Amino acid sequence: MPSLSTTKRIFICLGVLFLIQIPAFAHVKWFSSFAWVDPPLTLSEVMTPLFFVLSLVSVIGIGSAVFLDDLLVRLPLYKTLETRLKRYENKSDLIIRIATGAVLLLSWQSGTWLVPELETNSALIELSQLILAILIISNWKTRYAGYGVIFMYLATVFTYGLLHMLDYVYLFGAGYYLVISTSQKKNHRASALPALYASVGFSLCWAAIEKLVYPQWALEILHKNPFLTMGFDSTFFLQGAAFVEISLGFILIVCLLQRPIALAITFLFISTTLLFGKVEFIGHAIVHAALIVFILKGTGGTFRTPITFFYHMHQRVLFSVIAFTLMLVILVPWYTHSAQRNYQVALATMPEDPHKVEIETAGLASIPDLQLSIEKDDHSGWNLFIDTSNFEFSPEHCGEEHEMGFGHAHLYLNGEKVARLYSPWYHLADLKPGTYELTVSLNGNNHGLYVNNGKAIASTQQLVVN
Repeated sequence: MPSLSTTKRIFICLGVLFLIQIPAFAHVKWFSSFAWVDPPLTLSEVMTPLFFVLSLVSVIGIGSAVFLDDLLVRLPLYKTLETRLKRYENKSDLIIRIATGAVLLLSWQSGTWLVPELETNSALIELSQLILAILIISNWKTRYAGYGVIFMYLATVFTYGLLHMLDYVYLFGAGYYLVISTSQKKNHRASALPALYASVGFSLCWAAIEKLVYPQWALEILHKNPFLTMGFDSTFFLQGAAFVEISLGFILIVCLLQRPIALAITFLFISTTLLFGKVEFIGHAIVHAALIVFILKGTGGTFRTPITFFYHMHQRVLFSVIAFTLMLVILVPWYTHSAQRNYQVALATMPEDPHKVEIETAGLASIPDLQLSIEKDDHSGWNLFIDTSNFEFSPEHCGEEHEMGFGHAHLYLNGEKVARLYSPWYHLADLKPGTYELTVSLNGNNHGLYVNNGKAIASTQQLVVN
């Protein structure tokens, strides 16, 4: 039987994990000026020395989780808690139904399509969500609502792309849960829980890799709320938080530490709700519900979890470490390749204005302006900050009609355009030794160049790389 000090150490470890992850679980796309024409990092840019160090730390953490899992299930207190929670596991189906119904109703009311950033003007989509929410009320019609959620999720994949919608694969898991939960066959019903574990865990992993490939999106949030980094360098903190999130997602997939991890992530999501408001709560309502189900049901007891196919501790550790490594080897290149392809498609469908329109600002009471500053990143490359006045980034309106004071920026390296910027922050990857001239210009929604008396509104800085 473990000593009291051992038990304390377990909870201290979980507490540290909780503190590290509080800001990391906010869904980046809901709170940043993201756009698919933002240049993603390539695989070589993602795989920095810090990436490999954090990968090694994560592998060690995953291996340690196997020992911690074995230790927890032996604790009398944990066994007692498990027995008490099982009394409420029959409420699981109702919890998923309520959460899914609430998301459908709120999406219908707010004019969105399943998740906060997918706005829709389609009356058919809105009405469909309302009908599905009504169907969920009736227990015997729940499976039809489940089929509807699956169909709507697949429709969003075809509309917005797989890269985008893999963030929300838990919606597919919730739909499957609703369909299977009313089955008359016990084994069929039991498969709903593993599907929920796998889909929620994968969603966490995929959303975390986004932070590695599109760091500018998350850095925008961190720079607006610097207290979130708890004093750490923002780039280091972002990558560290991403790896913690990936690790937690993997732990859910292989069903290690089911109840403790679900409880910890539940508190993390509640914390991000306190920081980011009701959009965060509404958007993650189904995930909240799934985590509560994990707390109540544990592994469910019908199907063996992946880790239990191995009886010896060293086999379990080896399986977990190899599986986690393979997941990184598969998902990170997959994401970076998909992001690069998505980027090229976005550029092709949003060409520059062929007439080189100039937006004259002379005579305006408030003339847009900017100042570029460059900071060496502690780990790789440089962080650019565009301090603007009388100007607001509006990536959601890129390619539309001009509106004075709104738009985006263009980044030029030695006179050659290298990127569009849709937020004040941009991470510039490592450059070869030499002297570079970096210029950032302000451009309107229609890609026209802001000028003042014919002179481009831009800021130029020289960068010397040794």
